[in-house]
Amino acid sequence: MKLVLNKKTFITLTLIFSFFTNLALPILIWAMPVSLIFLYLTLSLLFFKNYEDIIIFIKQYITDRNSLFRPFMLFIFLIVITSVFFIITGKVAIKYNIFPFVGGIIMQMFAGMFFAAYISFKELIPKKIVKILYGMLYAILIIGVFDFIICLFNITPLIDAIQWFATDRMFMGDGEGSIERSYVGNLARIESVYVEPATFACVISFFLPMIYTLTLSKFQIFSNATVNNLVKKTIIPLTWFNLIFTQSPIYLVIGLLITFFYFHNYILKYIKELLVMFIITIIFFSLYIGASGVDLSDTYLQRIFTVFETFGNFDLFVTREASLATRIINYYNTLCVWLQHPIFGVGLGALCDHMEKQTLYSNIPLTPEIIMNYGKAIRFSFNTGFFYKYIAETGIVGITLIYYFILNIVNKLNKVAKQLPACLEKDFCKALTCTLITFCALSFYNIGYLSLYIWIIVGISIGMYYRLTKNAIIKIKRNSRGEL
Repeated sequence: MKLVLNKKTFITLTLIFSFFTNLALPILIWAMPVSLIFLYLTLSLLFFKNYEDIIIFIKQYITDRNSLFRPFMLFIFLIVITSVFFIITGKVAIKYNIFPFVGGIIMQMFAGMFFAAYISFKELIPKKIVKILYGMLYAILIIGVFDFIICLFNITPLIDAIQWFATDRMFMGDGEGSIERSYVGNLARIESVYVEPATFACVISFFLPMIYTLTLSKFQIFSNATVNNLVKKTIIPLTWFNLIFTQSPIYLVIGLLITFFYFHNYILKYIKELLVMFIITIIFFSLYIGASGVDLSDTYLQRIFTVFETFGNFDLFVTREASLATRIINYYNTLCVWLQHPIFGVGLGALCDHMEKQTLYSNIPLTPEIIMNYGKAIRFSFNTGFFYKYIAETGIVGITLIYYFILNIVNKLNKVAKQLPACLEKDFCKALTCTLITFCALSFYNIGYLSLYIWIIVGISIGMYYRLTKNAIIKIKRNSRGEL
């Protein structure tokens, strides 16, 4: 019997699978991420099936001056030119340049955007994409609750199974073991399908505006009314339950800030009532802590208090809150590297070598983590974050192109959304633009965990813009059903 794979079904499953690309299968190591494999196979299938349409699509992205992709194509051109120059002059080793260019910028960033833009313009209607995104977000939150329950009741067989399937992975091929489950006191931190709690917390923070927007939309997402009401009524409580019990203090604060900015009109309108509720909550919380004898040093809230306690004394901060201090020190040193090469940066893949020298002669105290890792797998020891990495490696020119590319999409999609009548597509456009703005904000901290998600959302935003405007520069036939 001949097996016939329906293309739309395959694309739908591929988009669903993108939510699990941080899941570490035992046969793979970190240096060979699932995301790149799945994108390569998917794009291969698409080219085999519809190569003429896709060639037209790519040509228009590259050649037309009005293409939303143009700033990113200029970014790639900049990378190619500067890489050739730095390699020829011996400032960047070719082996360190090729991997981030091919594996990162081409196969993950460009391929992720291209795939998502193509399917959202050509293959899947917006409601289908909304259903996939919203449904998968709900699924990983449910898995997070399940993760919490089995750890709370210490169901060892299930804990071991998850450890083997989802969190055992190699570190950059160095063979030094796996990431163990993280605890604060006696309470395990929720990981859901991700490799560590901070990854899960970062995913939640990134998608928080999308969850809010689609949940508050008055339009039905799922065809079954009961399922639709159940998901909409429970997804926000589930989101905050998972975010709180990832026990990641920085992402808890980020989540609160995102919520404030998203609902600022309502918050400012009822500020007095909210302040009263907040004060009452603090009083009852303090009474509970006093009566129960709970030691806050055994909870992750202590890390938030430590930041305030050590404010103004960086030496003390480094010793008492080493995790956050490590990031801040790396950000500072990365900016120092950039200031030495402000226009075009040090070259793609060259940052770690410069960071090694900068750290050695740094004029600020170092954390035990940095000292311990210094000179040991040095190329992978500096967690610098998206903004800091690309401003150091591509300079002010490269980072300007990247942020202009993102913000131009936000601007264009926002304009076309304003012209739409009230509909799910209009709400989805708002969800996409808010999520992209969240990315821009989070990129100043650390959003490396989300590299594939980011570019899929960017690609969907581009595809939605062309679909809604029926842009003339993309001469591909509309969906046969005639839907938006």
